[in-house]
Amino acid sequence: MKPTLDLSAMLLMIVIWCILIPLCLASSSNASTTSSDLKRRQCVFNATSSLWDCDLLLPTLEQMITRFRDTGHGGGAIPENIVWFYTNFDAGSPTYNFVQLFGWIHAWFDGQGLQSYYIYDGIDQAWRRVQENHIFQNANEIAEHNRDDYPGWDTPHATFWWCFFEAAASAALAPDAVVFTPHNTPWNPDRIWALVEMPALTRNPNIQRIYRVDPRPGAGGCGEEELVWDRGRGDLMLASTWRCPV
Repeated sequence: MKPTLDLSAMLLMIVIWCILIPLCLASSSNASTTSSDLKRRQCVFNATSSLWDCDLLLPTLEQMITRFRDTGHGGGAIPENIVWFYTNFDAGSPTYNFVQLFGWIHAWFDGQGLQSYYIYDGIDQAWRRVQENHIFQNANEIAEHNRDDYPGWDTPHATFWWCFFEAAASAALAPDAVVFTPHNTPWNPDRIWALVEMPALTRNPNIQRIYRVDPRPGAGGCGEEELVWDRGRGDLMLASTWRCPV
């Protein structure tokens, strides 16, 4: 006597077959996806909980550039805004402080009728504070978590900030950039401006010119622009001694 297959069992096999085949095909088509593709890599606001979800990975340079250009969330990198930096000012000295220095800088831009952004006002400040505090408070865990990917990298807080400075320069969309520095004084080659920010500006294809300005009232050359780098005259991109590793 030949075995018979119950009709209900046959229908069940057909249903299972129809379910499994698409799943297998989908799995095959996504075979190139890795776990690293799914990692968040930065603090992200959770609208459901009204809290920030953070992980043990630093935000990448590209993610920070995107945030500088995200005008819907405080991003200041637009074609109308000139990015600016400062160097060789000891802003914590008794002579003047950050508030005074930044007041002179903003007064200079106002006097020129120009718009600008800097690292502190050119990005979502709520995100920056949360991300920085998270990295600072979990520095040891973050360093350990990333040690295999970045051998010798054990200063996550400093790395975040140096990448942040590079991102501010790399995100700029206006053709001009300005560095505020004392008039007729060579800048210190060991400071972030010379090591990270200026080289990043010269690598940014949007940047055509870099000017230096002394914003201090009564200083020699006060407010005068001095062209220090010009793509149009053939000035070369500057080599970087440090690049963001993430």
